[in-house]
Amino acid sequence: ETVGVLGSGDYGRAFCARLVAAGVPAAIGSRDPSGKEAFLSAVQPQLKGVPVIPTADCLLKCNPILLAIGASDHAELKVYEDHLEGKVLIDVSNPPCNSSELSQAERIQELLPKSHVVKAFNTISAYALNDNDICGESRSVCVCANDLDTRRKVCELVAKMGLTAVDAGSLVNARKMERGMQTLFPGWGKPLVFTACSFTLWTLYAVFRYFMVGKESVDQFFAFVLNKVCACMALTMLAMCFLPGCVVAIIQLARGTKYKALPSWICSWMQMRKYVGIYGLFFALVHMCLSLALLQPAYLPYWFKTSGVSIPANHTSNVIVGYSSTMSWLGELILLLGVLALALYTILGLSSIPSIGRTFNWREWYFIYSCLGLFCLAMSCAHVTLLSYKGWIFKSPAYNLQTFGLLSQLLPYFVLAVRLVLLLPCINTRLTNIRRG
Repeated sequence: ETVGVLGSGDYGRAFCARLVAAGVPAAIGSRDPSGKEAFLSAVQPQLKGVPVIPTADCLLKCNPILLAIGASDHAELKVYEDHLEGKVLIDVSNPPCNSSELSQAERIQELLPKSHVVKAFNTISAYALNDNDICGESRSVCVCANDLDTRRKVCELVAKMGLTAVDAGSLVNARKMERGMQTLFPGWGKPLVFTACSFTLWTLYAVFRYFMVGKESVDQFFAFVLNKVCACMALTMLAMCFLPGCVVAIIQLARGTKYKALPSWICSWMQMRKYVGIYGLFFALVHMCLSLALLQPAYLPYWFKTSGVSIPANHTSNVIVGYSSTMSWLGELILLLGVLALALYTILGLSSIPSIGRTFNWREWYFIYSCLGLFCLAMSCAHVTLLSYKGWIFKSPAYNLQTFGLLSQLLPYFVLAVRLVLLLPCINTRLTNIRRG
């Protein structure tokens, strides 16, 4: 049967072009079809030859029918109720704001009870429909309808269009689909609050450490001091991604089983890990940019070689020690470890993107998020340890407990220590047996 597309706007044209590319016969319904065919073929050459017919003819002759019209125009379909008896109507609209009441698709079903209303394609944009290479995650199309046979037919149409159909159940699930399209960055809220609180605490401590106790110049706050804060944030966020896994392992070992529900706060923490890690990657990138800007002897003297300058004979015999433009082996090693840690951090962040993560099998997923992630954490700790090891050796414990170098590594080293303990054969074997049931 010919698929009808009611509406000649951006979405209607993109959908119709996708149908034509898939070899599916299509027709566009319009209130004023005169001259539209020439216009559409000029705007979108793929639509050349696609008939543009009056709305009534489209509703009468086509099935299924895509409603590529605004929600305010749905009421006008009531006069065609008899024409639409037994036909499949696909609603692609999204409400302008969240609503706890009926979805748009349910309202259409109430308006036209003799029709089979389907909610689909509301999660894919006209731009994604037009470009076969930019669909990415939008290739998934959720389909929900009260009639099972109707869902099956629409899923077949989705597959013909080169998209992935997901059976989303009955029409009541359209509420969740519409709500999902109106939610701003779902899942990012709690991690953002946690990140903001952590950043505030580290910043307040930096102000106390450098300006209230250290009496440093306030001029250094925006680059030198905030650079240290960003470094601490990147390390803290990375450690927080692996800490809940350690906590869960300890709980399972203590209980001796995995068949007891975990505390809700642990489950919430586990769900936040991906977002916390991405926030940490942001701070790591900022830290890299600021560090490159501050990469000079005035800020990082022990990264560079020293050079002696002799004083003329008519002056004292003292020797002035200056700094060479060449980095020392320690400075280059610190820089190398930092770059490698950032590269691994970036791989972890990119792997968190759903469209990329879906391409991994279980073994690849475990290697990236467990082995590679812990190696990234170890490299980050080594980078910071070499930065501050002189203070640990020559300064007092009371002084070291005030430094960013030590404070920022307490949590990461604790996580690494717990993971090493969990790898001991006597413990790892028991934990593996518990997780296998």
